[in-house]
Amino acid sequence: MNYLIICSFFPPDRAVAAVRPYMLAKYLSKAGHSVVVLRSGAFNSAPDDSLPELENVQVVSYLGADSDAEKYKRGEYAPAASVQAEIRAMIPWKLKKILLKPYAFFRDPIDTRRRVSAAKSKFELQKKALNELSDRHFDIVFSTYSDLENIYAGEYAASLFHAKWIMDFRDPVVAGYSKSFYAWNKFAAKIQKHAVEHSDLCTTISEGISSEFSALYPTANIQTLYNGFEANDSDQADLSLNTGVFTACYTGQVYYDLRREGLELFIRCLKELLQRGVIDKSKVRFIYAGKDSDSVRDLFRKHSVEEILDDRGYVSRSVVQEIQNRSDIFLVTSWNTASSQGVLTGKFYEGIRAKKNILAVVCGDRPNSELKLLNDKYHYGFCYEKVSGNETALIDYLERICTEKINTGKVAYCPSPQLMEAFRYDMLAQKLNMYAEDLVKDR
Repeated sequence: MNYLIICSFFPPDRAVAAVRPYMLAKYLSKAGHSVVVLRSGAFNSAPDDSLPELENVQVVSYLGADSDAEKYKRGEYAPAASVQAEIRAMIPWKLKKILLKPYAFFRDPIDTRRRVSAAKSKFELQKKALNELSDRHFDIVFSTYSDLENIYAGEYAASLFHAKWIMDFRDPVVAGYSKSFYAWNKFAAKIQKHAVEHSDLCTTISEGISSEFSALYPTANIQTLYNGFEANDSDQADLSLNTGVFTACYTGQVYYDLRREGLELFIRCLKELLQRGVIDKSKVRFIYAGKDSDSVRDLFRKHSVEEILDDRGYVSRSVVQEIQNRSDIFLVTSWNTASSQGVLTGKFYEGIRAKKNILAVVCGDRPNSELKLLNDKYHYGFCYEKVSGNETALIDYLERICTEKINTGKVAYCPSPQLMEAFRYDMLAQKLNMYAEDLVKDR
C-alpha cells in the first residue's frame, strides 16, 4: 500500500501534534508499506532529536529549503525570539484569565479572516509540492487536522492521485469549548461538514468526537483511531523510587480553563489529607515539568502546600519520561462539557507508556467522560469527575495510594491486560491499514 500523510508538524519538532503522524508513518513503513510525508517544515515547538529520522520514509517540507526543519537538518537553525511570548510571560496569570475571554471575543472576526487567509496561502504551497509528486502513485491520502490547509490539501491530493481520502481529526474544526469563537465557528461548521462528508473515511481520536460527528453527519463513514504511545525496552522497568515518599507528577501545560481547575482540585484534596494528619508533608512530593511554572507555584502557594512542589520547569522529552517513570502516579486533567466531549490529552497515553496508575480529574458539566469510560473498561487507575460532587471519593483514593506507598514502598498497578495493546502505535497503525484496505478493495 502507498500512503501519503499530510500534516503540519513532524519531528524533529517536539510538538505533540508531530507524534501521531510520525508514529503512524514509522509503523506503516515497518510493515512494508510505502510512506511519503508532506509536512510544513515549520517548528511549532523546540526541536528535539529523541524521535530519530525515519530511514524508509520520504519527508517533504512544503515551506522549502529555508524552513525550520530543513535548516535544522543542515545545522543552520537558530530559533527566533518571540516578542509576543516575552510580553505574555510578563503578565500575571490571573490578569491573563480576566483578559482572555473579552480579548478572544473581539479578536475572533479578525483572527478568523487572518487564519483562513494564511491557510489558503499555505495550501498554494502544498499544491506546488503535491504537483511535484504527480508522477507517484498513492492508494491512500491521510491528512490530519488541526490546521485548515491540511483539509484543503487532503481533498486536492486525493483527486490528483486518484486515491482514497482519509480525513483525520485530532480536534473538531468547530471550537465547541468556547463561545468566544462565533465568527470562526460559523466558517468552521461548513468546512467540517464538507470534510467529514466528502472524505472516504473520517477518523477521530476519541469515541466522544466520533459520536458527535455521527450525530451531525449520519451518512458519513466515521471510525475512532486513538492516539497512542510507543513501547520500548527502557519502559519495562519500574523506576519509581522506593523511599517511602509518595510522588505524583504532572508534565505539560496548565491552561487557564477547566484543566487548571482540575489541578487545583487535586491540590485541595491532597491538602485535606495533610491537614488531617493522614500523611506528613515530608512524605509527599509533587513534580511539575512544563512551561507554566509560575501558574503552578501560585496554586500550591494558594493552598499553603508549596513545600511539596518540585518544579523542574521546561525540560527535554527524555527528562520528562524519566520523571514519569520515577513517579508513583500520573496526574491527567481534562474536561467534559455539553459542547466539548471526548477529550483525551496526550498525557493520558504517556501515563500508559510509563505503566503508572493514572489519576484523571475531569471537570465540566457532563458525566461519563471518555476518561471515565476507558477506566471502566481498562482499569488504568482512577477517574474522578467533578460533576459527581463526591469529592470524598477522590480524597479516599489519594489516602489509599499514599498510605500504600509509604507503608510498602510502592503502589500496586493492576490494569486490564488489554490496556497496553489498545493504545500501542504499532497496533494503531495496523488498525489504520485495515481501514485503508477496506477502502481500496472496492476500487
